[in-house]
Amino acid sequence: MVYQFTSGPPSQGTESSWFGALIAYSTFMVGYPIVVLGLLQEIRRPSIEFRFHRSVPWLALGVFLLVIFLLVNEFQWSWRGEFSSYFLGGFCMETSSFSLLLGLLFMTRSTPQRSHSYKIMLVGAVLFELFVMIAYLLIAVGVYSPPTHANFWTEVVTAQWFWQDLLSEFAILGGALWLLRKGK
Repeated sequence: MVYQFTSGPPSQGTESSWFGALIAYSTFMVGYPIVVLGLLQEIRRPSIEFRFHRSVPWLALGVFLLVIFLLVNEFQWSWRGEFSSYFLGGFCMETSSFSLLLGLLFMTRSTPQRSHSYKIMLVGAVLFELFVMIAYLLIAVGVYSPPTHANFWTEVVTAQWFWQDLLSEFAILGGALWLLRKGK
């Protein structure tokens, strides 16, 4: 999902304010801060093994997510013309940041069974992705309609960014659940 951040104070009826982002990422999107907590844990006590895994499915999933990362950022930068807000507009949105982070981690030999911080990041990613899937479902059936998804079936579903986002959400959710249950 795309969330826009502005530098001004929260305005009435505007969901694209910094206040709205703060509320979103600290409540129903609680998985995002959990991923950050896992990253901080890794900085404090490193446990991830960064040698590449030789398993073709895990390498393919990692490369797929890295391609999503590149496409999302290319879309933000060139097609939407958001060069001035490139970093916050593209790189910091979860589709891009999760695809980069988990795309790289999926290709390593690390597993959540050996790395506590990796397990924390995966749990956060699963929680986040589950809430995103629930939100997409509510938007699709018309229960919830944010301004950015007002014409869901006519404009949003036909947009390239939607498919990049949705495919990365499924890949991250599936990969994270697999790793948490079975390892590599």
